[in-house]
This record gives sequence, C-alpha cells and structure tokens, in this order.
Amino acid sequence: MKNSTAPQQTVDNIKKDFKAFFDLSPDIFCVLEKRGNFQEINPAVSRILGWSPGELLGSSWLELVHPEDLSVSLATLQHCQPERPCYLLNRYRHKNGSYCSLFWSLSCSKEQQIYAIAREDMGEKNNGKEIQESLLQELKALKKERQSLYALLDQLPLFLHIRAEKSVGFYNQRFREIFGEPNNKACFILDGEVASKPECISKEDDSGKALTKPPCSLCPTCTVFATKRTQSWEWLDYQNGRTYEIYNYPFQDINGELKVVEMGLDITENKQQRLWKVLDLISNEIYMFDAVSLRFQYVNARVRRNMGYSIEEMRNLTAYDIKPEIKEEDFRRAIAPLLSGKEEKLIFQSIHQRKDGSTYPVEVHLQLLREKGDPPVFLAVILDISDRLKVEATLRAKETQIKQKAEELEKSLHQLQRTQMQLVQSEKMSSLGQLVAGVAHEINNPVNFIYGNLPHIERYSQELLELLHLYQQQYPGQTNEIKEKIEDCDLEFLSEDLPKIVESIKLGTNRIREIVLSLRNFSRHDESALKAVDIHTGIDSTLMILQNRIKPKPDYPEVQVVKQYGKLPFIECYPGQINQVFMNIIANAIDALEIKDAPRKISISTSIRCPETGEDVAENCPGIPLAVIRICDNGLGIPEKVRRRIFEPFFTTKPIGKGTGLGLSISYSIVVDKHQGNMHCISTPGEGTEFIIEIPIRQS
Repeated sequence: MKNSTAPQQTVDNIKKDFKAFFDLSPDIFCVLEKRGNFQEINPAVSRILGWSPGELLGSSWLELVHPEDLSVSLATLQHCQPERPCYLLNRYRHKNGSYCSLFWSLSCSKEQQIYAIAREDMGEKNNGKEIQESLLQELKALKKERQSLYALLDQLPLFLHIRAEKSVGFYNQRFREIFGEPNNKACFILDGEVASKPECISKEDDSGKALTKPPCSLCPTCTVFATKRTQSWEWLDYQNGRTYEIYNYPFQDINGELKVVEMGLDITENKQQRLWKVLDLISNEIYMFDAVSLRFQYVNARVRRNMGYSIEEMRNLTAYDIKPEIKEEDFRRAIAPLLSGKEEKLIFQSIHQRKDGSTYPVEVHLQLLREKGDPPVFLAVILDISDRLKVEATLRAKETQIKQKAEELEKSLHQLQRTQMQLVQSEKMSSLGQLVAGVAHEINNPVNFIYGNLPHIERYSQELLELLHLYQQQYPGQTNEIKEKIEDCDLEFLSEDLPKIVESIKLGTNRIREIVLSLRNFSRHDESALKAVDIHTGIDSTLMILQNRIKPKPDYPEVQVVKQYGKLPFIECYPGQINQVFMNIIANAIDALEIKDAPRKISISTSIRCPETGEDVAENCPGIPLAVIRICDNGLGIPEKVRRRIFEPFFTTKPIGKGTGLGLSISYSIVVDKHQGNMHCISTPGEGTEFIIEIPIRQS
C-alpha cells in the first residue's frame, strides 16, 4: 500500500521553494487584491524603496505612484485581465520622498488577484531611454490606430458619439449630418421634441438660442448615467420624419470617468416594411391616400385581393374612383371636417367598386394623420358589411314579423277582453232584460186589469151619482137617519171628488202602462236578431227610464232635454244593444252635468247622411245611408289626454264603485263591430261634449 502523505509532502516542498524564491528575489514581488491593495510583498521592497513589507501591507498600490503617472497606472491596473499581462513604466515613491523608475509586469488570476513584479535598473539610463522610446512608439501607433478607427467610424451608416454627463467627446460624420456640430450642447435627440419644456431649458448662448440643461431628466440617454446599464430605445426625428433605433453603452475611461457610447441606426425603411407586413395580415381593408391629390399611397393585401388591383394600379387611383356613387366635389366636401380639424374621425357607409365592376357595401373609418415634417395623409379602415347588412335585413324582417305577431296578439288580446266584456255585459243585460221583462209582465197584468175596469168604474160611479141626484130631486123629504148619513159622508164633496179620483187613477194607470212599455222596449230580450226599429222609440224609452235623474229635486236643478228628431226610416239593428248605447251615453251626460250649475242641457238630434256624397239625403245614395245620432251636453268637457282614451276598456275617471270603465268601450264595440258604424267624441274643455253615432240603416 502506497504512502498517502507523499503528495502532500511534495506540495509542501514546492511551497517552501516558492517562498524561498519569493523572499530571495532581487525584484519586487507583490500580490494585490482586486481593489488594488497590497496583500503580500517580498523583502526586496526594502532594498529598492526603503519600505518594510509590513508598512505597505493593506495600503493601495496606487498610493505611491507619481501623480503624473497615476492615470496611466490606474488604466493599466483596470485593463489587467487573466492570461493578458500588462507592462508599465512609472515612477514610484521611495520612503525618503524621492521617486524611482520601476518597470512593472502585471498579471491577473481568475480569482481577480493581481501578481506584480517590479524591476529597477538605475545604473543603465540608456536602457530607460530605450523603454521610453519604445513606449512613445507604442503611443504613436495607438494614435494612428485611433485615427484609423475614427475614419472607419465616419464611414458607418449609423450615428455615433461618446458623451460624458456634461459634454460630448467623439462624434462621427453621420452624427454631424443629423445634428450638426455639438457646440457644447448636452442634449441632441430631444431638440424640437421635449427640449423646449421648462425643465429642459437653463440658459441662452451668445446667439440667444436656448441651451438644453445637463443632465436632462427627460432624455433616455441621461438615465444611463444613473443606472449604469445598457439600454435601447426608438427615437422619431420629427424634423426629418426618420425613425432611429438608439443603443446606449456605459463605460469608464482611463481616468475612471463614466461615459456613454450612443449609437443610432436609421430603421425607417425597415420599420415601414414591418408595418406593411403587419397591415397585410389584418383582415380589414387598409387604405392610405394623400390629403391633397387623394391618390392612394398604400393599400394592404386584403384590398389587393378583394378589389383585384395591384399596388401599382391602386397608386394611379383616387379615393373617390372606387366609389361609383360619389363625385370628387362631394367626397372633398365630406372629408372637409377632418382637414379643418372640426372632427377627429369620420364613420360613414359607402359602396366600393371592384376592378371587375362588381360592388359591395362598406363602412369607412377615416382619420387624418399629421406627422411633423411629412405631408398629411388619410388613413381609412374599411369594413365589408355585406354579411352584416344581410344579417341586419334578416333581423329587421324578423323584428317586423315579431312586431306583427305582437300586434296581432295584442289585438287578439284586446278583442278577447272586449268579447269577454261584451259577454259579461250581455249576460248582465240579458239577465236584467229578463228581470225587467218579467217585472213588466207581472205589473202589466194587474195594471191592464185595473186599466180595463176603469171605464166601467167611471161609468158606474157616474150613473150612481146621477141616480142619487135624481132621488134627491124626486123625493126631497128625508128622514132623520138619511140626513145624518148625508152629513157624515159629506155627500156633496163626495159627488164632486169621486170623478176626480177616478180620473187620477186613470192617469196613474196610463203612466204605469207607459213605464212598463218603455221597460219592454228597452230590454227587448226576445229580439236578439237584427230587426228594423224606430230609433226614436229607443231614445224615448231610455229617457223615460232616466226620468228620475232628469226631473228637478230639492237642491238639484232640472236637466233640460231638447230633442230634434229628423225624418228617419226604420233602422236595421240589434235594438236591445243600441238602447244600451243610448243608456250609457245619456247616463254619462247626466253624470257630467251633476257638477255643473244651471242651466243643464242635453240635446239629442237625429238625421240621415249619405257617406259617399256627404249630403243629408237617403234618396239616390250610391251606398247605404247612415243614421246619425248626436247627443250633446253643456258640461265642463273632457281634457284631450282623457278624450283619447275614453273608448279603452276599464279606463274611467269616475270614483271607485261608480264607474267600471266598460260602458263606452262596450258602446263603441256595439256600434263599430256589431253594426259596422262609427262613433266619435268631440269635446272642448269648458264647452261640453258631443258623441256622434253613425249606424247604417241596413246591415250588409
């Protein structure tokens, strides 16, 4: 088995040999940490510089460098990288205050430690001069390389400049072409964009032109000095209308000052091409045309496919050439609000014509683009609305059908409600008619019995009185008992009053017979079919039934009824239903007069009218003449908003319990639907109301 301590002993021996070489070397050997401080140093430093190693450990390597050599020494130290040794000749301070010329060889490890070796050769000055000349030659070569580099940078298509926070260093030819000479300006890219803002202006130069204040917080380049990070951004040159991709790279120069290399590449064409490619992917039609000539400058692929034109053909057309229904003057008048600034965007519908002559409807979204330095152009986004119009037409047709269905349903519902009301009312009236007819019949029998016997009673009583008078004349002598009876019954008064009583009974019986007849005429429960009747009889029967509401009472003035009946033939109608109409209208008129002071008046007139000629004659009328019944009152009238609704079912202005809102609705249905007539209401507030009923004298 091999001894495991052998490799370790070898390493220890190497370290001892290196330590001996490190300590015995005549040259200065030192190790610097990455910050540049002495970490290790050999004894040779005492012989060459007079410092002991302990005095220099932890101090900065740059601390003893001659001030004039400090910048070069710092730059050499910063550029020292692994596997790339650096060489330097500088002056280093002796402990006694003098300076020694040292030739340094610096190497950097991967751990960022710097190994430095310094050699002094004061006895051979010529050797030092050779080194100085060698360095000068290297410096000249570097200058030549820099000039070559600058010449190369001047040939670049991009602008480039190196700037500090408050000044500009190198700038290439392309930079001068875009911005001119720097003239100590600190901000170039923002000139004309936001550099005119107060936070960017500090003072004026000799010519009175405002200078940009350094650093400018609005400038993206200036933020690199704060962040020390590389960045890229886009800048639009408003003066020339060009777009640049800007790159900023921060670095420290040999003096340790932070600077930024700024490069700008003109990407206008590339960006425009990218924009065209993006627009070609859009499904809508995109047009761009000149604001003056109205000629197309660009159309996307959707336009070229749909219209059938190539891009070259489209550039020979104007915006109104593809709109067959619009002339140039009309189109210019339509886009005038955009040119004047009154509108920012116009949306309208139009017709586009393809190359093959076919057309299609479109919706145009038009805007005017104004870019600084460029002539204004119109941007139009076109939507093909063929499918939308078809859908809208279908929807409108469906909507019309739905509206028609809704109207039919509503009409059917109203008809159903009206029919229901008519059935209810008809049932009520039928029941009432049967009741009235029954009552009238029961009353009519005893009344007729009484009325039929009244002539006999009148004749018998008259004969008895005549016989009594004859007895008094023929036998004047009377017994005491007869005299007492004559005095008790007041024979003279009885003889005079009995004929009056009989006459009064006769008048009352006639009145009962008239009321019974009116009730029978009004109810007509046995006349459900059409029948030719005297309309005037129905009106008179209605007035007879309402007589109690018409005649005067205490604190209730009389309602004067004026009848002006014309010469009417018998009217073919449903008598009971027509009488119901008269009852509803006349009862409403009486209700309207109850709140009015005297005089209270209801006027009822009838006439005949030919609907074709408008004349009040029935002879030689081409059509069926109309019986016209007018019922007027001098009440307070009906407001217009109420008058428009009086024939609606269940509409009423009467208090709850006094009106159902069905009377006029049913009356209207009876006249219009059942008799093919007309019914109108004319009313002026404060002047009264008039209802006009027109019924054909014959039902077709």
